[in-house]
Amino acid sequence: MKKKYFSLVLMLIFISAFSQNPIQTTLWDYQSEGFEGAFPPSDWQAFHCCGATTDWEHSTTIGGFQSSSSSVFFDNTVATGFVQVLRTPSFDFTTAIKPTLTFDVAYARYDNSNSDRLLVYYTTNTSGTSGWDEVVLDFGVDLIDPADDVLADYIGNDLATAPNQTTPFTPDEASDWKTFTLPLDIYAGESYIRFAFEARPDQPNGTTNNMIYIDNVNFFDASPLAVNNESLVDFSVYPNPTEGRVSINTSLENLNKENFKIRNLLGQEYKNFSISKNSNTSYQLNLENFSSGMYFITVSSDEKSTTKKLYIK
Repeated sequence: MKKKYFSLVLMLIFISAFSQNPIQTTLWDYQSEGFEGAFPPSDWQAFHCCGATTDWEHSTTIGGFQSSSSSVFFDNTVATGFVQVLRTPSFDFTTAIKPTLTFDVAYARYDNSNSDRLLVYYTTNTSGTSGWDEVVLDFGVDLIDPADDVLADYIGNDLATAPNQTTPFTPDEASDWKTFTLPLDIYAGESYIRFAFEARPDQPNGTTNNMIYIDNVNFFDASPLAVNNESLVDFSVYPNPTEGRVSINTSLENLNKENFKIRNLLGQEYKNFSISKNSNTSYQLNLENFSSGMYFITVSSDEKSTTKKLYIK
């Protein structure tokens, strides 16, 4: 993660309007995109300007953590210029307490001297197209000086999820992927906010750069999981990814099926699974009838709960 190098705000101010209605997000009624359908998805926008001639593209053969066959990618081996943007829908964070963004990335540097960058921008301008600036992950010591801010600007080894590769990178293992988490707490209360991913080579018009893949973009309010440490359930799930059977080890004893919830990316709950005990704190879930993809598994007891990602091959 690097500090801001320079902003593209002035470039993006002149982009023509592309208005959208806000989308209200809550913990399970949130915005999730796995890029399984048409591209760009509804209310998303792929855009380039300012000397750029290339856009984000849709892959129908590669998915995050090998759990699907779809993702989006940017081909930095042929990129020109700087502004190649993938914009999300807009959101209403008025009632959000802990808005959070997660997304999966696969990327390999071409070599140690050539790097690519992935930046995350936001705007609160209701035109949805102007007033962009980089997402702030953490304010520096001097709140007056923006140069002290830690920004969502990933470059080189901070972005890389796989070893260097001097050919166009294709993620072919689950280990080639990594999940990035961006806390968006400082934007809670905004009645209109929109985000954008920008990929570009660190050196313009370079031909020795590589591919960046993104999948499973999720916006949600994580506040029910972060009230205090006492509200969290300690548990592990393995193997993950799984072919259908997973073991859950937890500090809680004598749980039953009602203590486990499985939801898909749309927040829909699945109840067609069985559970058996290995011990008082170890359980096995049979999910063999589930389709391949990413799910969320929640373990809860009384007022405690924790949710984790689960990938089914």
